[in-house]
Amino acid sequence: MTRAEYGVTLLEVMIASAIAAVIAIGLTTVEGMRARTTEEIRRQAGLMEPERKNAALAAVHIAKSIETADRFNLDPATGVYQMRIPVCPTTPPLPACFDSGDNYEWRQYRLTGGELRLYRKLPWLPTNPACPTAQVLAREIAVLTIDEDPPPNANRVTYSVAWDNGPRDQVFQGNVMTRFRPTEGSPWGLATTDISPPPGACP
Repeated sequence: MTRAEYGVTLLEVMIASAIAAVIAIGLTTVEGMRARTTEEIRRQAGLMEPERKNAALAAVHIAKSIETADRFNLDPATGVYQMRIPVCPTTPPLPACFDSGDNYEWRQYRLTGGELRLYRKLPWLPTNPACPTAQVLAREIAVLTIDEDPPPNANRVTYSVAWDNGPRDQVFQGNVMTRFRPTEGSPWGLATTDISPPPGACP
């Protein structure tokens, strides 16, 4: 008589049941861990949004400004960080574009009362005031620093945005290579004969 005629033994049923139980418990455990992990991620995101996201976006904004700037007027003592951005209508820009002050935009980043503020000075707008309305990039910011690295990396600028959320402090930082070597006047200053000198600092 063949095995098929005998059917399945009780021992085989018990072994199969035990294996099935182990697999079921394992799947339940994995799904439970996945659910708990997903819930923890959602909870943490809820704790950190929206200001953590705003701080990260502000750090990216600063990095892009440093990367495209051709002049700095940085004053770490007062927390005023100004950057000049060439704005030319053609790509690649015509050499004459850089001879007009109307083709430069000044951006000022400043930390005031926990608010990281951006002021954009657009000289080609006739009604542009000396201190335009500030755009608040992020709140709950503890520290903003922008520093030129010492030689031989004088073209590299280090930036850092520290975000304060009680015990969960966050820091967004990095290094950006600039397109120029700031040698006019002081390391942070500009020559007074510059075609587009920095505007007065905004509060």
